[in-house]
Amino acid sequence: MSYSRPVLALALLAASASAQFAPWRVAGGTLVVHLDQAGLSGAGLVVVEPDQTAAAPGAVTADDAIMSFSVAEDSNLLVLVGHTGEFVAYGVLGGAAQVEGGFTLASPRTHTAVDFHAPSFHFLPAHTDGPGGAPDPDYMFLTGPQDELGTDLIVRTPKIHFDPQGFAPWDPIEHVVPLISISAWDLVMTPEMAARLNRPELSGLILGGGELLATAAPWTDLWSYPPGLNPWTGGGGVAGSGGDGTRTTDAGIDIRLHTLGSIAEKVHEGVFPNGRQSMAMSTTACNVGSTSVPWKAAMDPAHPGIAQALYRELGDRFEQVGVAWIKHGFFATNQGQCGTCSTPGGPGNQLGVNCSDTYGTTNNSDPMWLGPRSEWNVFTASWQPCGSFFDGIPVDCKRDESGASFLGKVDHRLEAFDAELGTPGATYYYEGMYMVAGDVDKTNNIASRLCTTTWTGSIWNIASVTGDLQVQGPAIDRWAADMHTQAGLAPSDGDVIVAVRAKDLGGGLFRYEYALWNWSLDRKVRSFSVPTGGGTPTDLYFHDIDGQAANDWVPVVSQGNLTWTFPDVDLPGEKVAGALEFGTLYNFGFTCDVAPGDRNATLGIHLPGPGGDLLAAATRAPAALNLTASKLAPAVGEAFDLVMHGGTANMMVAVMEVGGVPLSPPILIGPVPFAAGDASIPLVMPPGVEGLDFVLVGGDVSVGPLHLLKLGNFITIAVQ
Repeated sequence: MSYSRPVLALALLAASASAQFAPWRVAGGTLVVHLDQAGLSGAGLVVVEPDQTAAAPGAVTADDAIMSFSVAEDSNLLVLVGHTGEFVAYGVLGGAAQVEGGFTLASPRTHTAVDFHAPSFHFLPAHTDGPGGAPDPDYMFLTGPQDELGTDLIVRTPKIHFDPQGFAPWDPIEHVVPLISISAWDLVMTPEMAARLNRPELSGLILGGGELLATAAPWTDLWSYPPGLNPWTGGGGVAGSGGDGTRTTDAGIDIRLHTLGSIAEKVHEGVFPNGRQSMAMSTTACNVGSTSVPWKAAMDPAHPGIAQALYRELGDRFEQVGVAWIKHGFFATNQGQCGTCSTPGGPGNQLGVNCSDTYGTTNNSDPMWLGPRSEWNVFTASWQPCGSFFDGIPVDCKRDESGASFLGKVDHRLEAFDAELGTPGATYYYEGMYMVAGDVDKTNNIASRLCTTTWTGSIWNIASVTGDLQVQGPAIDRWAADMHTQAGLAPSDGDVIVAVRAKDLGGGLFRYEYALWNWSLDRKVRSFSVPTGGGTPTDLYFHDIDGQAANDWVPVVSQGNLTWTFPDVDLPGEKVAGALEFGTLYNFGFTCDVAPGDRNATLGIHLPGPGGDLLAAATRAPAALNLTASKLAPAVGEAFDLVMHGGTANMMVAVMEVGGVPLSPPILIGPVPFAAGDASIPLVMPPGVEGLDFVLVGGDVSVGPLHLLKLGNFITIAVQ
């Protein structure tokens, strides 16, 4: 069935003339169902008797099944379409898409099976009563002929899109036709189906995903709005709005990670215990600001990015064990999980005020929408499509790379090595973070939850902890460290968090464990340094995310400091580490014979740019005499302080080197008396020293005559 442009125009005109919205129905098309490794071999299930009725059928293997089925032209699954040609949020009127062909899903362990031949694809009746009420209409069902109540498989968090002028892939002439697509969903087993298979433990299992792409036809029969509140008649007002439905706040753009949903395993690759496991989480964003937010297609820069990560807490360490490429958001569904949604016009290219948008685990693990982290500027939350990973050859700002054509089963998804999962006694956290350009509050874009990891014999089972609630903010903040410090290069760039745990081992020895997480510092971190307090560091430790020793940061003890530095080794391979980029956490540790105190760590910045090349962050470190500065990268004319901790007499600072040239004799600054162990010297860098590095060392001296009591550490002041 196809429609020419004049026929389509007349149909839309007639619909808009009679009502604000018009119903359209599914009128033939294709249903693709993908049952993946986690849903089949990982759960001990098999697909039997596949009857694929659509063109280009997929493959059915022991741990993966991609099946294509035709959809009957006389189906009556109905959706509402707005006057601008967009699918209307909550616009689900019922009916079903009748599927031709099918399959049987069997459990050999229990000798049971559920028949999905001639299944139907239909909606859960819609509700519109928002948070705390009945579910929003983002649930559908795929049911077999034996089930008329929708209790077989849940189709969860689909992206529903109406395209008034699409091209159906099954049409060899490529007529322009109106299309309904229902895509990017998770296929989830219900408790009722798990009971049919005598496998109650499979309730809630994500079996895979799929897509329904169908020709659309106007519905000319009787219809009515769904039960519940009618969001279209109230002008789209929101809580706290004026009488005309406009917001009374001035929050601007503010996207909140409203719900960090379940996490699920996807595909395992390699031979245990030397393989890799991929996984993904579901995420729901809410627009809690005062304006609609662009949520455009993936080759338009105006869309959000989503970072996914996995962490492990064990003993005195909090480490990152999993990382994913950035999920490129697209198509806002504008649902009401955060309140009464002010649905904007247009086909899903904006997230309206108080509206929600959800990506399921299948969507967030689809390589089609995963791009390199290096292409994002996390500080500005910006990405450019031209010349990107998706813009292949020729470089013409058009998408000609699918993102999946050359990948293995795990690449680019949230992945972790077998060796990092299932550690006895460990606690695991998963974290999601949205990046949205112009967002006024980035602290509510990120949250974490607990999860468990269990090896089943063929795949890791990754599951959310029942009853655990998400915790807003970075996962590192959940670590019970002695100190957490957020430091950054504002207003030029973003922030990092340094957390430390210092432990008395007895016998005059102390263990120091640091976790350094890059939240939003686009220029990355290339070195991490703490003073040794004149002690002897031993048992040095470093942990990154890739398991490759060749690019591990190199530790050096010199001039009273212990410094780890990225060796500028860029490796190909899996989950490759390097300089510390955003959303990534590295660990540093050592044992020392000096007790801890409040000191500063020094971070070297990897890429050139505004804000300076050095960053100081308060932490705990061996606490002898320690020289630092209130700003390690001051600009000319900017006031800052040289600061020394741990002295007893007088602070003296010697300038040992300028611009790489040693001074003989050094320039002395001071003395300044210590008060309660601390002293400081105010300075202003004069004109003419831009771009120079000053190497300084601190000392505790007595005066009359001048005598060195104790030598501190060296620091570098890098003038902007």
